[in-house]
Amino acid sequence: MRLVLPIPESIAAQIHLSDPVKVRVQALDQDITGKVSRFADSLDMQTRTMETEIDFDNRSGKLISGMYTETQLVLAEKPNALSVPLEAVAQNGNEATVLALTPQNTIEERKVKLGIQGKSRVEVVAGLKEGDRVVIGNRSQYRPGEKVQPKEFAPMGANGGGAS
Repeated sequence: MRLVLPIPESIAAQIHLSDPVKVRVQALDQDITGKVSRFADSLDMQTRTMETEIDFDNRSGKLISGMYTETQLVLAEKPNALSVPLEAVAQNGNEATVLALTPQNTIEERKVKLGIQGKSRVEVVAGLKEGDRVVIGNRSQYRPGEKVQPKEFAPMGANGGGAS
């Protein structure tokens, strides 16, 4: 079975033959993994996308043409990367900051350098270390120098990290 995807221009250069592609088939309540089998070497100038074909093993015949899927492309992976929830980061142009807690539970604003961004988390490549605590959520209610009583948050599926 073949799935044809319009890949946005922003990630087209990161697509390679045989890359794994995971799809969620809602009708089957199942995840299935396929591989990139071919892609156009050019962009559709109207949509700014690149047509990409993903092949899946369908010997069981469960996949039927026209079924809806949610597609997940893994473009880059860093297994032990330090990451924080997106809500912890404020960005202004090329600069990013987080509100971090000192050991005395005082808030300080720290500049951070960001790496790969996912759907709900972003990699921090500089400015934080494992075990640092950051404020998640509405930053406007906190000020640097303010003493707070933190509540620990255990992130679901935190891939790397330690910041909470």
